[in-house]
Parts: sequence; structure tokens; C-alpha cells
Amino acid sequence: MPHLPPAHPHPNPLRTLTPQLLPHLPHTLPLLRRIAFHTSPPTAHTLSTFPPTPTSTPPSSFAATYVDRSRAPETECWIFSTYERLPQAQQDEPARKDEARRQLLALLNAIARLPNGPNAKQSPLLVLGTLNECLLPLLAGRDLEHLLPQPVVSRNIDVARASYHGKRRPSERKEDEEEEGGGGGVIASLSVPYQKWFIAPPPSSLPLYTPKGKEKSALLPPNYTFSTVHKNELPILIARTSIPRTVATLADLCSVAVRYYANNNPAASPSSTSSSPSQKTKPEEEGEQQRGQLVAWAFLATDGSLKSLHVEAEHRGQGLAKAVSRRLLAALAEDSGAVGFRDVVDGGGGGGGDGNGNGDGEEGKGKHNGDEGWACSDVAVDNVESAGVARGLGGREGWRVRWVSVDLGMVETVVGRVGEEAGGG
Repeated sequence: MPHLPPAHPHPNPLRTLTPQLLPHLPHTLPLLRRIAFHTSPPTAHTLSTFPPTPTSTPPSSFAATYVDRSRAPETECWIFSTYERLPQAQQDEPARKDEARRQLLALLNAIARLPNGPNAKQSPLLVLGTLNECLLPLLAGRDLEHLLPQPVVSRNIDVARASYHGKRRPSERKEDEEEEGGGGGVIASLSVPYQKWFIAPPPSSLPLYTPKGKEKSALLPPNYTFSTVHKNELPILIARTSIPRTVATLADLCSVAVRYYANNNPAASPSSTSSSPSQKTKPEEEGEQQRGQLVAWAFLATDGSLKSLHVEAEHRGQGLAKAVSRRLLAALAEDSGAVGFRDVVDGGGGGGGDGNGNGDGEEGKGKHNGDEGWACSDVAVDNVESAGVARGLGGREGWRVRWVSVDLGMVETVVGRVGEEAGGG
């Protein structure tokens, strides 16, 4: 399409993209972590508005994304724009807005043209996660004021259209096409706002930190012990949340759980001396589940965020949410590779791998985990309890984010308007 920057594939993003993302931490942390996650299927694509050529001079303005449409109904796409880092005064400059908007549209235009994944009934809606709120006006245009925030964004086009004030989207009304900014945009629905929290790696002196996997169950209340979540328990966990989750994804994530033993001493059970988050043998798993009730859990998501944190109602008020969170984040800080994240490259060394960036790359200088053990958590702004947990872990507030569903069928229309604006049409 005319008047858009090119969208370049990065078949080896650990080498060609992560060096440009590292200087923009913490804004790039979710995208950086997602690229570094230990699995990346053939259906995944990494794109940026600069070419995949290692360079010592990073572009001053760009956008980048990771997308995997096979992940539906979960989050399919993560995106970053250098526009996010600009001071408010510069974000208000029309030229900078226009540049950032064109970069974002270039990536979405490329995504809309990717071959369909294995799901033959693939929705025209793309679920884009943890989107910085400052990017919403660039993608939604005049539609933004008509969108009703939803607890969970929809991938059903009819349900998404029902989330508008009025019968038609502004982008579908002819009179809006002449408005400044091109009228409507490409966002079909958006979530309620979430506050992004950034949590530093816990020092080993903090309670419930577990160096080298040594158990400290004595720091939990009596009859509780740390554990992991087993695959046959995942459907129970999924039922506890309205957020779309799949067994396949959760089974691939690092988890920490707490079990309650009503009539047994957990110190005498095999699980009480287990190492930090890991898989158990089947006999251990069966024995543990017979003796202990799963009462609290949390996962490290593919983007390195704290996800699915939950404590059963009758076991709340005892610090279990903070305990599982701290233990999980300690594991991330101690060895990010052990919990599923590969080293990234800062431009001083290798990073190789196969076409999806699945290799460990060259050894030597330039390799590190990129984030120094930092983690993040997205907490709904009205979730006071979870915000308290994040604060208690030493977290600091960042910015607000949304989940949105992008109507890929509208991208070409909006891109066409951009071309008309550039041509004075």
C-alpha cells in the first residue's frame, strides 16, 4: 500500500530485533520476553519497520510486533512503538502522531496478509494485548469515543460491533471520512483499562525467596507447602477465570502453587522437598494430589508477566498470593532460562538460531537476559487486592494498557484513507 513504511520480517529476531528493543526497556519488556520465550511455532511472525540487518545505530523511530494467530482465543499479538516513549508534548505533535500511525498500520497491514493458520475458521479479529493507551487514538481514530470497554475483548465480529454506542461504527459512516485523522480506525472492541506494574527481582534476603530451589515451606502457614500445577488440574484453573486460557498454553508455562494438607504434615510429603518450579514424575504427582488440596497458584506468561494469580476464597487473607508471586519471580530472577526464556543479544554478540529464532545462538559477549530479572503484571484498575499484591512485592506503577480486537478487514480501508490524505484526496 502507498505511503506506508515497509514491514520487514525478522526471521531471527534474537539477533536482529532485540538489540533495538533493549534500549527502550521497560516499554519493550512484554515484546522482548515474548520473542525470548523458549517456544515459537511456525505460525509465529516477528515484524518491524526496519530491516533485519544488525546495526550499531538503532533507528530513532520504529514499530515492531510479534504475532501468532494460532494462539486464539488467547492474546495473539504484542506491539511496541517508539511513540510510547515520547514526552506528552511530543506525542501531541501532528507529525509524530502521523509517523507512528503509519508505522502501526504498516505492521497490521502486513499481518492482515499473512497466510491463515491451522484454524480454518480464523476470525477477522486479532486480539492485541497489553497495548499502551497512548496508541489507542492512533489505531481507533474517531471510533474510540464510541467504544464501550468490555471485561474481555471479543473475537466475534457481531459481538464486537454490539459494543459500540449507536448502530454503526464511525468508520462505517461516510460523513466521518473527511474528518481529520481519517475518521474511524481498526479497533473493533477494547477491554477495561489495566495498570501495568513493574516488579524488580527480589533480593535473596526477602522472605519466601528460594535460592537454588531449596524449600522454605516453614515460612508458609502451617499445613501449607509450595508445589507446582499439574496438567490434569489445568481445566480447574481455567474455570476460575473469565480470561481466555488454553490447557496447551498453560502447560508450557512455569507455575508455582500452594497446597493445603488438612490431616498430613506437608514436611513429610515428597512435594515439600521438591525443587523450584519443575515437572514431577507421575507417582509423585498422583501422591501429591491425593494428599494436598490446590489452593493458590500463579503462572509466568509467555511475555514474562504474572498471570492467573488466584487464591481459593476460603484460604485468602494468609499471604498466599504474595507467597506464590514472590517465589515465581525469584525463579525468574535466579535463572530466566530455567523458567522458559532464552538469552537475548544486545548487539555485541551472536544470538543465532533457526528461522523462528529458536536457537540459543553464539556464546560469548553480548548475551544476557536483557531485563535483569524484572517482571511485570497487568492489573485491572478496579482490582484493589491484586494491586496490593503488586505493591507488596515492591512493584511500581507504569502506564495503563488495554487489550483490543483489531478488525483486520478494516485495515485496508483505513490504509486507503491514509493514502488519500497524503495525496490531498
